[in-house]
Amino acid sequence: MSTPELEIECAIDKSDPKTSDIVVTHSKSFLDEKVNKANHGLHKVAAQSLEGSRIMPQLKEWPQIAVTLENMISELATGSRPVKDGLDQAAQDIDRILRRAGYRKS
Repeated sequence: MSTPELEIECAIDKSDPKTSDIVVTHSKSFLDEKVNKANHGLHKVAAQSLEGSRIMPQLKEWPQIAVTLENMISELATGSRPVKDGLDQAAQDIDRILRRAGYRKS
């Protein structure tokens, strides 16, 4: 949904407190000097913390769940589907995946 350059721009822009954001997802963004200066070093510490972590769920069904989410996010991002309806549908689809795998009861 974004590039490191766009994330960096957003993470360092403190011009409007109502829209100011610190969220980044790209490694380059976590390690960027300007991002860390603007956010008191938070991202550098986060990068160190995430370095050895297992951040993806450890379910064998995760790839199927991830694809379900990715496809729905793409639909929502293009505006081809109303957000609430799309998220509700994704939740139902994921619930079905988890029930089939035995993690949830019918």
